[in-house]
Amino acid sequence: RMLLLTMEYGFCDDSIVGLTAAGCAVLHFANDVQFASHLGKVSKSLIEESPKKHALRSRLCSELVTLMITEPIASALPLLSESYHSSILTGDVEKAMNCRWLYGAVMYWNGSSDLFTIMNHFVACAKEATKYRQYTALNF
Repeated sequence: RMLLLTMEYGFCDDSIVGLTAAGCAVLHFANDVQFASHLGKVSKSLIEESPKKHALRSRLCSELVTLMITEPIASALPLLSESYHSSILTGDVEKAMNCRWLYGAVMYWNGSSDLFTIMNHFVACAKEATKYRQYTALNF
């Protein structure tokens, strides 16, 4: 429905959310990885053009990482870093902590850092979550 409204009335922030959701639906229900990836790339470029890019990055971080399925896992690191900072700027501390935690997980999966650096990253994430008194899905 949101895509039809966008085609009729033009783009807005909710159009980008709808496009991203459509990409996730195509990926999960139709198993069309290439088309979902293209929708993710379009969503990402529209977010960068939006005046509310920090709010959109914060809101759609997990979905955009999911739609990066055709790219190497290391390419998610800059997006997670940007989303972390955008989440802090918009006051969404829980999403920021999830982005930071996922950043460490991607570093581990990718093997881009040694285990000591990754451990320090997770410890810093836990300390920051405690500082903000956020008890997120990380279960501290």
